[in-house]
Order: sequence, then structure tokens, then C-alpha cells
Amino acid sequence: MFVWLLYVFTVSSDTYKVVYRGGWNHCLGFTMAKRFQFRLEGLHKYRQHKTTEAKNALGAIAQARMAKEREISETKEYLDSLQWKNSTVKASQMQAHFAHIQSVTADIERLQQELRNIMEIESMRRNELTQTMRDEKVIDNLKEKKLAEYNESVLHEEMNTMDEMAQRAVKVL
Repeated sequence: MFVWLLYVFTVSSDTYKVVYRGGWNHCLGFTMAKRFQFRLEGLHKYRQHKTTEAKNALGAIAQARMAKEREISETKEYLDSLQWKNSTVKASQMQAHFAHIQSVTADIERLQQELRNIMEIESMRRNELTQTMRDEKVIDNLKEKKLAEYNESVLHEEMNTMDEMAQRAVKVL
């Protein structure tokens, strides 16, 4: 009576089966299971790339928004620091000072408008990222489904091989 052992090992996503006849350690068969290949792997990589690009674009616009917010904050602090320290000033100095305050106020309004534009762009980029992530997830789910089907078929094939070997062993006895 012989004992059949099946050793399965994986090397870099290739599955190998080695069948040994118990006790003698003679290699009776060496088969390589067909490697899993996802037909849409190119599309999957493309969508991953698009998602990465969308994340980078969102990160860049978020940095621009934070920089603009900092610039607005600094300009407001500067505007708050523009106070009269002298009560005796000439009218021309007073006019120049008020003109400067109006200019700084206009700069703040311009910066706030730029911030609103940046926030709109950020919102669009966030929506683009959401859409690219959805698209990538669809392909991920399909890949997982196909991998599960592949694993099931490999398991079924291995079971059939084991049954066949068992039937051969019984016939030999």
C-alpha cells in the first residue's frame, strides 16, 4: 500500500504541485497550475494611476488653499496693525494712511475672491477623486470576483487530480 502526498507551494504567484509517493520520495508528477491573469489588468493599472493623479491634484489645490488662507490671515493682521499712534498728523499723511488702508482692504477682498475660486476648484477635484475611486473600486471588485472564481477552479482541478490518483491507487492494489 502506498501513501500519496500532495505538496503545494507558491513562488511569486505561481502555484506548483509536487506529488510524492509515500516512503520512497519519488517524484511522480510535477505540474504548474495556470497562473491567474486578469484580462483587465491594464485598465486596472490605468484607473489606479488616475486615482493617484487625482489625489495629487487634490493635495496640490489643498496646499494652495491653505497658503491663500495664511496670506489672508497675515494681511488682516497687518490691517489691524495700521492704527494711528500720533494724534498730530498732517491731512496729507492722514489721506495717504486711509488710502493705504483702503488698498489693503481691497487686497483682502481680492484674496478672499481668489480663495473662493480655489475652494471651487478643490471641490471639483474632490468630486473627480471620488469618481476615480469609484471607477477603480468597480475594477477591484471585478478582479476579486475573477480571482475567487480562479481559486475555486484550481481547487476543483486539484480535487479531481486527487480523486484520480486515489482511483489509480485503488486499482493498483
